[in-house]
Amino acid sequence: MTDIFGLIGVALLAGCWIPQVRHLLKTRRVEGISVGFASMILGANVFLTIHAIRIHSPIFAIVNAFSGLMAAVQLVLVLRHREKEAA
Repeated sequence: MTDIFGLIGVALLAGCWIPQVRHLLKTRRVEGISVGFASMILGANVFLTIHAIRIHSPIFAIVNAFSGLMAAVQLVLVLRHREKEAA
């Protein structure tokens, strides 16, 4: 029964990350997204995924790995945009 809370959390997280990343990929407009923010959220998700694996919490590991993947895509897009601006 407690896994339902984890599944709801995964669904909510996917519900906010997927449209945002899809929008960034489609428009290639990343103005206003801080490299520091994207880096910190990616780092947090990496450490939380490792923690979840160590405590044997598959739902927590999945949600953080997914969030980390979305944060990584966001960070790559922001860094590419910054490179184009600098050139």
